[in-house]
Amino acid sequence: MRRAPATLDGSMATSGGYEARVQEPEVAGEIVEPGTVTDVAGDKREDALERPSLRVGVLLETGKLAAWHVRCLGHLTALPGVLPAAVVIATSMEPGRRRNGGPGRIADLVLGQWIEPGHGSTFDVTDILPDVPRIDCHTSPREGGTSELGDADVEILRNLDLDLLLHLGFDAFRGDALSVPRHGVWSFHFGKGDGVLARLPCFRELYEDDDVIGVTLERLEEGGPGEVLRQGWFRTLKHSYVKSVQGVLEGSSRWPAQVCAELLDGGHEPHSSPASRIPRDGAYGPSTLRVLRLGLGLWRNAVGLASRSLLRHEVWNLGLTDEPIEALLVPGASRDVRWFPETADGRFLADPFPVHLDGKLHILCEEFDYREYRGRIVSVEVSEDGVPLPPTPAIDLGMHLSYPCAVVHNGTIFCVPEAVDSGEISLYRAEDFPSRWEKEAVLVEGFPGVDSTIFRHEGLWWLAATNFLEGKQDTLWLWYGQDLRGPWRPHAANPVKTDVRSARPGGTPFVSGGRLYRPAQDCSRTYGGRVVINRVKTLTPTRFLEMPVSWVDPDTGGAYPDGLHTASSAGGTTVVDGRRLTFVREAAQHTLRTGAQYARRGTRGFVGRSVRSDVSVIGKDAVVD
Repeated sequence: MRRAPATLDGSMATSGGYEARVQEPEVAGEIVEPGTVTDVAGDKREDALERPSLRVGVLLETGKLAAWHVRCLGHLTALPGVLPAAVVIATSMEPGRRRNGGPGRIADLVLGQWIEPGHGSTFDVTDILPDVPRIDCHTSPREGGTSELGDADVEILRNLDLDLLLHLGFDAFRGDALSVPRHGVWSFHFGKGDGVLARLPCFRELYEDDDVIGVTLERLEEGGPGEVLRQGWFRTLKHSYVKSVQGVLEGSSRWPAQVCAELLDGGHEPHSSPASRIPRDGAYGPSTLRVLRLGLGLWRNAVGLASRSLLRHEVWNLGLTDEPIEALLVPGASRDVRWFPETADGRFLADPFPVHLDGKLHILCEEFDYREYRGRIVSVEVSEDGVPLPPTPAIDLGMHLSYPCAVVHNGTIFCVPEAVDSGEISLYRAEDFPSRWEKEAVLVEGFPGVDSTIFRHEGLWWLAATNFLEGKQDTLWLWYGQDLRGPWRPHAANPVKTDVRSARPGGTPFVSGGRLYRPAQDCSRTYGGRVVINRVKTLTPTRFLEMPVSWVDPDTGGAYPDGLHTASSAGGTTVVDGRRLTFVREAAQHTLRTGAQYARRGTRGFVGRSVRSDVSVIGKDAVVD
């Protein structure tokens, strides 16, 4: 029995940082009994009503799967229409051979054990795919550090009649086998290294102190880099090799399923710009000296991170500029920001969203208190002279709240505060602004949304957010609805974008010159480093495409030189927030208390980090993340 293609409300559709396309099926989620069909290329289907399917093979270098392999296959096999057809184990005919420039012994022991199957927590492929035939083949080495299947094994592969073969390994795979599956052989490419260096993903980025790690899922070609199917950018965690790699592997694990969903629902559209490709410099294997240098650098960065958590803390504040938000489209323009007076006693203001009421400007924002180590929503009224009055309490749910995205609809003020501990995205209605609010509706259940932003575009309401538990800095999700209160449907391509440089929302979207723009955060160097303005080129329930057009950097010579992560519209005025790193006694005391708690529990790896990167952890004690 063949299964129906992915439904429009499934999350296993397409993604990527550039464009995604899915055609809505006429019958969503229906199980269709097929007629007599053969899958040989060129044969005609006898049942025109049959839903499409994909026969997928998995190419491995051993029979063991790492955790990211399991997650990747879980996304893939959960997709209706995907039929796991074979597991191909391609072992090397020269297993003891070490290619020139390959990883040294220390690299294998210190780094490789955390990444390659066969080390640490692994799973047997027969336990994960118990009913899928296993085919044992052998690869032979070629020049340039690549490997290929022999003629006999290629013929075996041909007889499997596959639509695609997913290569889940780090060896560079080439040869005649690439042209056998209908949609080719797909493989991940992690970072800048080719060949043997690919076995240690992210090594080069960490060694060269890069801010981001680029990842592609591509269809391999014999003559060189193949077609890019998906691409994303992740932040380099310069204090941890293992965490950097885990974030990259887990963050890209759903991509094969999303491309498959696109194929099932009408065909794949390749990436449009070769210039966006990740550069492939000459490969080199990490020598023992390089591994030791990397280890020393990671240790130094970890110590620095821990010391900063004690000595340098975030203080955010709000500022006004006498320019409309469209002025941010001019790159590098100087801006005169009038900063509010700072609050005292270990508190600060951030995440501003303006509201006009009775001719007065009110700014909903987060007030964070280091003494309680959580935020609440307050309102700051601004006088006609531009002088802010003391904050007035607005929304306090007894949990950490931030980013109070405000919208005015039919004369009523609504707010969607970030409340990740609730595990949902909810809408609140002002009964008596700003002090009394009622919960109007749950917009998205079971999703701890970060910086949820609501806006209206071409007759639909849109909701953009990242996921606290999955790529909160780099993975963008969208929902849409006819009514502000719902129901809300997930975008067919969710998550629509993976890019730590421009995914996480950072203010109110706006229209200028008939074009939609979306402020976002560039978290590539640090959380809340700067605001990037994306021009949204395509936004429909099935397609999404945006590109960055300008960047708003903090004023390095001003009062808040260390960050800027929200820009919101207030008519002819723009409200921003800025960050200064300084010593805050209450923050240092909290770090010491939390560190002592971790020490008593015997928890490894505690390092205080950016408080504004989100304070709470669902169902656990508040920790900095």
